[in-house]
Amino acid sequence: MALGLHSKYVLGEFELDADKYLLIHNNSSLHLPELPFQVLLYLVDNRERYVGRHELLEKFWQGSNGYEETLTKCISTIRTQLNDPANAPRYIETRKKVGYRYIGPFEQAPANSTSSEAPYVAVEQVRGISVSIEEHDERPLDQALVRAKPLSTGVRSVWRTKPAVVALASLLMLLVMTIVWLALRSRSDGHVVGGPNAPMHSIAVLPLKNLTGNPANDYFSDGMAESLITSLSKVEGLRVISRSSVFRFKDRDVSPQEIGTQLSVASVLEGNVRITGNSVHVAVRLVSVDDGRVLWVSDEKDHALGDVFVIQDEIARNVASGLRLQLSGNSVEQLAHRYTQNVEAYQLYLQGRFYMNNYGSNDDLLKAERYFDSAIEKDPGYALAYAGLADTYTTMAMDWRDPRAVFPKALEYAQKALELDDTLGEAHFARGAIEYYYQWDWLDAQRELDRALELDAKSVEGNACYLHSRETLGKTNEALAQVQHALDKNPLSTFISSELGCASYYAHRYNQAIELSRETLKTDPGYVLAKYNVARGLGQLRLPDQAIAELNTSIAAWGRTTMLLSELAYNYAASGKKAEARKLLDEMQKRSANEYVDPYPLAWVYVALSDIDKAFESLNRAYAVRSSWMPWVNVEPKFDPLHSDSRFQELLRRVHIG
Repeated sequence: MALGLHSKYVLGEFELDADKYLLIHNNSSLHLPELPFQVLLYLVDNRERYVGRHELLEKFWQGSNGYEETLTKCISTIRTQLNDPANAPRYIETRKKVGYRYIGPFEQAPANSTSSEAPYVAVEQVRGISVSIEEHDERPLDQALVRAKPLSTGVRSVWRTKPAVVALASLLMLLVMTIVWLALRSRSDGHVVGGPNAPMHSIAVLPLKNLTGNPANDYFSDGMAESLITSLSKVEGLRVISRSSVFRFKDRDVSPQEIGTQLSVASVLEGNVRITGNSVHVAVRLVSVDDGRVLWVSDEKDHALGDVFVIQDEIARNVASGLRLQLSGNSVEQLAHRYTQNVEAYQLYLQGRFYMNNYGSNDDLLKAERYFDSAIEKDPGYALAYAGLADTYTTMAMDWRDPRAVFPKALEYAQKALELDDTLGEAHFARGAIEYYYQWDWLDAQRELDRALELDAKSVEGNACYLHSRETLGKTNEALAQVQHALDKNPLSTFISSELGCASYYAHRYNQAIELSRETLKTDPGYVLAKYNVARGLGQLRLPDQAIAELNTSIAAWGRTTMLLSELAYNYAASGKKAEARKLLDEMQKRSANEYVDPYPLAWVYVALSDIDKAFESLNRAYAVRSSWMPWVNVEPKFDPLHSDSRFQELLRRVHIG
């Protein structure tokens, strides 16, 4: 059965190749995932009218309202690639309570492709058949046969005695062969029926429920889930969804199938943990997103706490078996690798990582520091704990501690982790972050961060230095593409989603930064980084009063950090309230007598106050203290008025930029 030719659409400066699933701009392919591509193609094909959200949900998500958020993200992804702000659209127009419409330029040209034949399908009978396809048939697709079963004799006699139905036989046959071809095509593409575009051999490990009822034990249930994510990430051929994408479902009453479909995975691992004294009970099950079948269930026995590593190994191996994955020798070796044999050290490490993952203040980071230190006391050879300490000190330097005091410690512990285990991705990430934020050695930073990703021992999320490394050298569009690519792999990651808004801000795409950040806030209304991105985008759009309102909300939730107060002072000055701006400057300068206050953000307050000399004094102090924010000095929009000054060019030279 020959397939019809697809078309190429010329959308102004873009080209849409429907046959190859490509969006092209200036002869370069842009990264647009399959589902957003299909939505864009559908809007272009129906450009003469508005397409309602309900219609799109029916078309691509079987009409489920549970995918409202996913649809919104699809539209947002399309707009990002087309550089099409929602408030001034050139391609996709949104009409509230009506839907979306493609309004951009349009020309059609035939694609340079040839027709192809669908896979051959043998069918036993033309009349009266029912079709079933062997889901796990290992034969080549062109040899796979449809199992055709005759209907009952009585039904066949109806076909013989009703000549008018003969015409329907051909139609039915055509329909059956179409269904079969689509099913075989789905198999050849490595997808399962169920969640949209869910790849085979993909999994989401959900947060394990803490059955003790004591929140103090969340560190263990969360840590077990994270350990399983890390272990399964080492299995070749298995795509594992990142931590923040799955942890947004913690304590939410959503079915595994619903979660799996939203995350576009074929399977979901869910379960619970109960730790009591020296015993631990872990119960998990592996569920198929396609049909809800339980592929594997763990035993229900209590185990000694000392067996926790054996439990993790057994779960990882059984998950691989349940998904019919053949473990390579390397995967078996990776799964068997343990970073410590000391269960007490492991528990202390999980507690340190819990505070690192959920920190909201310097006090949380100090707790993380203590737990990592204690883990090292229990096991001086615990490389992961050293990497955790390095991460903690690096994070402290972002807002709370003098970089000159904590980064040397971070470097010491990152180096120790690498000496203990050079294959540890977390250690390479820690070292790369130090090179980026403190040493300002961009090539070494990129080398370490790339090595960490090669090892695949830690997700890209949570590492802003990697996501934004292109920005430092002024390649803001490359940075946007890099963050977008990370988000495509982790579609519900709050962190990466907010970093896309951040990258848009540094690319001077303020409307886009605001729109993307507000989308993130729909998922996590309290996420301060997204609120901050909204505020600074509004500030650059010359809407200081709106920015001030956003910042006051953020300060109420996050505290009076130097970064938030400086942004607030900048917008006060921009709105003409210079007295309020100077009052905040005085507050921060007084605080600097007793605590670390980063001089970097103070510089942009002086820019807004038109005190350029003071701005350069602050930037020079930021250079002297090795401020962690210096990598962004060349792309920070608030410093644009300084670019023509020779002092700014000299500063860039000293920071190894330009």
